[in-house]
Amino acid sequence: MAEWYSDIEDKIYTIVRTRMQKTLADYKIHYTSTNENTGPSVFPTFYLHELTPMETGNDLENITVNAVMDTVEIVVYDTNRSRCKTIMNEAVKQMKALAYNITAMPIPLRSDNVYTSVARFRRVIGADDFPNL
Repeated sequence: MAEWYSDIEDKIYTIVRTRMQKTLADYKIHYTSTNENTGPSVFPTFYLHELTPMETGNDLENITVNAVMDTVEIVVYDTNRSRCKTIMNEAVKQMKALAYNITAMPIPLRSDNVYTSVARFRRVIGADDFPNL
């Protein structure tokens, strides 16, 4: 069985995706947690991935992982600036609902007629917090 800290990305992705599919159902968003592109680009695309977490909250025995400082990056790609911003704003709401702090505010930037908005979020997740996210 995997340790709790190895499942953080999957759990956060599932929670955020499920909530956003309800609130933005009309947007027909392509959700992914992998950076592989095996076909033509699909817009809008929502990409969530975890950056390398760091252990924190060690006790004197230092036998188990008690907590991690978790950083999540969300990227939204779209050909429509307004829709890109709306999707990212909803992602921010969902991450704030999970008690994440924003460490990099999203700004949609245009390149080759595609807007890209990137935001990063961080929080400490304890072993006892994880099941209750």
